[in-house]
Amino acid sequence: MSDLPDTPPTRIVASYTTIPNRYNILLQSIISMTNQTHKLDAIYLTIPKRASRLNQDYPPIPDSISTLCTVIYIDIDYGPITKMYGALISETDANTVIISCDDDVIFPTNYIESILKHHYNYPRSAICGTGALIGRGLPFISIVSTVKPFQPTNGFTGFTLDKNGKCVDLIFGVAGVLYVRNFFPHNDELHNEILQYSLLDQDIFLNDDVLISGYLSKRGIERRVLPNIPVIHHDNSDELIRKDALSSNAIKMIFRLNSSISKVKQYGFFPTMEPVPLDETPLGRVIIAIILIAIIIVLSICLYRLI
Repeated sequence: MSDLPDTPPTRIVASYTTIPNRYNILLQSIISMTNQTHKLDAIYLTIPKRASRLNQDYPPIPDSISTLCTVIYIDIDYGPITKMYGALISETDANTVIISCDDDVIFPTNYIESILKHHYNYPRSAICGTGALIGRGLPFISIVSTVKPFQPTNGFTGFTLDKNGKCVDLIFGVAGVLYVRNFFPHNDELHNEILQYSLLDQDIFLNDDVLISGYLSKRGIERRVLPNIPVIHHDNSDELIRKDALSSNAIKMIFRLNSSISKVKQYGFFPTMEPVPLDETPLGRVIIAIILIAIIIVLSICLYRLI
């Protein structure tokens, strides 16, 4: 376990990035963060000079956005993990809580209040409502989600959660994740310790969840999914957002996820994986069901012959 402080945070901040064609939905997401029942001390928005993914310059940030947050301009586009940069580079207190936010998510007003309650019980854990176990390999991935409309399928796709939640391999930033500043390197080590890896490979560049989760695993920091974190609304109503979303092509997303996991492991990330019972994975449940049906059929045939 890392040498992390247990004292309550003195500051709670949110951190974003975006791409040039998402300013409208970004504004709605930031507004949802300003309307929280537990008020934030700061909201950071990190903007590179150019969006590498789109090969496009950023237009000026409109006043409607810049008046609600602190805009941090940087030279390098690190990909989606850029959303962490503003808070990490600006916050110096080791105990500061950082909430990473995707730009196309609308957060319910009690989101911060709810996730903070879990933080006080698990101050040494990265906390979220959406995560995955991949210890049996990607075909047996087990996912629990707090994202509409996927949340109702948790009973089939996911693992079992009790009041203490569950430690996972991957935490997914789409639903927001709570970190503590001390989970990450000091400012002068940020690039070499974690950010540089996003520039070494396109699959890693596009999978910030893998890079962050793998880095925390390397440091021995828990990634924990907990119950009763409010369901968030992922806004994919805009055609441009759907087109540019990293998850728009499910098959490509799965292959890229698998590739990025394999690649970060080469750098010493994910030294261990969390255990997952076969019956808490979708494929495992299907296999068990097929076996049970086969047994029933065989027993039925045997019984019929006896009669």
